[in-house]
Amino acid sequence: AEGAWNSVRGYPSCVSLHERRLWFARTNKEPQKEWASKVFVLEDFALNTEADDDALNLPLASTESNEIQWLASGKVLVAGTFGGAFVTNSKSAVDIITPDNASASEEVGFGAHSLMPKKIGSLFYYIQRFGKKLREMFYNWELDTYKAADRTILSPHILGDGVVDMDVQRDPETILYCVLTSGTLAT
Repeated sequence: AEGAWNSVRGYPSCVSLHERRLWFARTNKEPQKEWASKVFVLEDFALNTEADDDALNLPLASTESNEIQWLASGKVLVAGTFGGAFVTNSKSAVDIITPDNASASEEVGFGAHSLMPKKIGSLFYYIQRFGKKLREMFYNWELDTYKAADRTILSPHILGDGVVDMDVQRDPETILYCVLTSGTLAT
């Protein structure tokens, strides 16, 4: 049988480690699918035992084509796509992800740029799809959902014509730096 990854179907372009599994995402043939290895067996992606530690093939639950741009690991696995941010979890706050309980659903409707997000504390900072807005993604306990607040709303001009890179300084103060297309820095 033909595997999910090869020279015809393409190879994954996104990678992350999450819950003791190696996760890959987005091939040319399946741009909105995630694959996870068996638990603690990072090179084994075979779907053959139906055990809780078995590998996973998980398409994003979406009515639109949302090509995955990046994967980021925190309490949940976040997949940034052109259409929004998808959260991969176990449908339960206390259980780990297994083949029987895995879910990948859209939580945030603001699409993502291809730049990897930066995690500061429990917050993810990502650049919105067209590169001109910075989003702060967090879990809202009152609404039981994830939110992505626009952190450039008071100064929409600050990111200029767009962001080409970003990084975090952690000491002595935490500062997020964005490299703009003009070559200057925004903080």
